[in-house]
Amino acid sequence: LSLVGSEMCIRDRVKRFVYASSSAIYGNNPALPKKESDVGRQLSPYAASKRTNELYAEAFSENYKIETVGLRYFNVFGPRQSPEGAYAAVIPKWIHSMAVGEPLHINGNGTTSRDFCFIKDVVQMNLLSAFAEEKHVNRVYNCALGEQTSLNELFAILKSEFASLKITTSVAKPELRPFREGDILHSWADIQDAEKLLGFKTQFSVEEGLRLTIPHFLPEPKEVKVEIQHSSPLDKAAAPQSEG
Repeated sequence: LSLVGSEMCIRDRVKRFVYASSSAIYGNNPALPKKESDVGRQLSPYAASKRTNELYAEAFSENYKIETVGLRYFNVFGPRQSPEGAYAAVIPKWIHSMAVGEPLHINGNGTTSRDFCFIKDVVQMNLLSAFAEEKHVNRVYNCALGEQTSLNELFAILKSEFASLKITTSVAKPELRPFREGDILHSWADIQDAEKLLGFKTQFSVEEGLRLTIPHFLPEPKEVKVEIQHSSPLDKAAAPQSEG
């Protein structure tokens, strides 16, 4: 979201747009799980920019009657996510390290936790937001799994999934480094508003998402199927209506 983009929406008479916010806006607020009202003091320029986007969206909704929905993404992961760079997410970085046998690092003692959400659930949330009832727009929603996973637990899950996929790795355990100043210890989303107002229903556990993600980081990627036991709200919306 940008000022230029918002002005283009006014010019082109766009009725609604869905934009990316971030869990980073919760900043130093220690409350868990994070509710949409629990905004803290932002701890980075990135977090401040995302909070600014939310304020712009509020102002444009109020003044120009443009419908907006902001999604506070937590730790999104999935196939083809880049493991490179200083800001690479932990999951692609760790999978890559385990696949090629490079050292794997944890900042702190591994009890730090995050709310990891598989990309297909994020797509579901985006679409539900785009077609939400008018009474449920002009606000923000958490986009997450709604569960905590510590970094120690994440590594254990990755080891288990590598074994179940019959993939060998030389990485026995992570190397611990000092906790990085400015990082938050725990992140965990309350997704009740998205569930009640948008019909959001997570489809993929962390384990299922990793099972679909890991093969894409291998030298010779292979397809892996994960059987999901429940239907998506989007499937119901797309189902043909009976004429009787």
